[in-house]
Amino acid sequence: MSNFENENEFVNFLREARDPMDKHCLAGRFLYHYIHEPHVYKLFEKFTLELTRKRLKSSAWLVANRMRWEEQFSTEEDFKVTNDFIGLYARMFMARHPQYNNFFQVNKMYRIFGL
Repeated sequence: MSNFENENEFVNFLREARDPMDKHCLAGRFLYHYIHEPHVYKLFEKFTLELTRKRLKSSAWLVANRMRWEEQFSTEEDFKVTNDFIGLYARMFMARHPQYNNFFQVNKMYRIFGL
């Protein structure tokens, strides 16, 4: 379940949670990736929306692994899906699409206080 009303609230939370002095900060790394490689999230969103038409709940890992599978056969942009970001993609999706607030089960993230 997402704790956020919308995408802006989620992004603002991550901005507040990041540590600019820590280059390994998960919140900062995710925001950088989300801003500079938006096609990765768009693909996550596309495949998740396909799943919502068939299932009431699903796994963000299923979506991420489909992205990896599809990328192997694509001649388009090359990208990698970082495991560290999968839970954040799920939360972003649910924040962006509140009607699917319970689509993914998300667990507490110990690397970002408050998630």
